[in-house]
Amino acid sequence: MPQREKTIHACLGAPRLAPYLSACQNDLEQAIELYEWNLQLGAAFQEITMMLEVAVRNAIDEQLKPWNKGQSRNTHNPGIDFTDEWIAHPAIPLHGLMASHSKNANSYAQAARGKRPPHHPRKHAPISHDDLLAQLSFGTWPSILPNPNRPRVSTPKIRVWEEAIVHAFPKADPGDAGIRQVCEPLKRLHNLRNRVAHGEQLLEVNVQARFSDVLRVLAFIDQDLADWCVDVSRVRAVQKQRPKTAVS
Repeated sequence: MPQREKTIHACLGAPRLAPYLSACQNDLEQAIELYEWNLQLGAAFQEITMMLEVAVRNAIDEQLKPWNKGQSRNTHNPGIDFTDEWIAHPAIPLHGLMASHSKNANSYAQAARGKRPPHHPRKHAPISHDDLLAQLSFGTWPSILPNPNRPRVSTPKIRVWEEAIVHAFPKADPGDAGIRQVCEPLKRLHNLRNRVAHGEQLLEVNVQARFSDVLRVLAFIDQDLADWCVDVSRVRAVQKQRPKTAVS
């Protein structure tokens, strides 16, 4: 075994390299090549899931701001004046859904402010709604959106979806079909994003299906976003570069 390959094997470790060796009949050189391809595929998916995350976050934000402010006149929240700051001061029932997410976003925003350099124009500025919004993780959305696999019942998630979040996806179908169209791919993409972030192997991922998930959700917001993603994405190009020697 050449020294370079021995060094790479030792660096990656046997458990991480095992699925690549299995896919390449224990040929280390081919396994390393397949690992390198996996890195490229992960990077390509990371690019478009970042696009998706920002698009979904901002689309939902635009709907929850007026909804939250409007709850001041809602019988569910009598005598309480809410603003459009739905992360810092969410109205019922969003309050229960956002409890941990709001707390984490505030902690991360405080930490980010503390790391600003002395010359930063907002070095000592109060934490804003946009600061909190930027700190919400991708996992926020699958956790506060309705579960498409459960029977349709009146729940806080259903209420917030029907009164606000559904309007973030104007191109989706109404009713239960829209919930499935949006929520199912978002859950799959959240799982994929986590796998990519942890450098896990993507050898069994249905690349075309997950790419289609991204395009579908973006199109439910606006078709121009999906078209932009197609123009920017490297996923299809990288998929075609999968080493021929590997088991597909």
